[in-house]
Amino acid sequence: MTRGPEAVLEVQGWRIGPTRVLRLVGELDAYTAPVVRARLDAALLDSGAPSLIVDLTPLRFMATAGISLMLKLRAEITARQGGLMLVLPAESLPRRLFEVTGLAHRFAICETLEEGVAAFRREPPDRDPGATADGPP
Repeated sequence: MTRGPEAVLEVQGWRIGPTRVLRLVGELDAYTAPVVRARLDAALLDSGAPSLIVDLTPLRFMATAGISLMLKLRAEITARQGGLMLVLPAESLPRRLFEVTGLAHRFAICETLEEGVAAFRREPPDRDPGATADGPP
């Protein structure tokens, strides 16, 4: 019996008002990234200026392919004048990967899904947390 990427990564998705939420459960690496990419594409198709929260809390493993995917997603959402929030608890392995690579400052990050939803209700996160008055870094 062959195991596909869906056997090691589950992508759950739902809406909270106008905001889409995707929760990744399992392992995000080069093998499973195409599954996530397909779900992200579907989530982005139906919104002009998307508001998206990606919950990485239940990930057991995340490789640099996951970071690359999140960078591409951030660029796409920024280009469409949308907002992206990543849920990365302080002590999680994915959060550590973002910090070690020096990319945590490039994303709007919250500790819990509830914080992310509350932040979007107040105001969507910065479209590009790394941007300056003169433009992107």
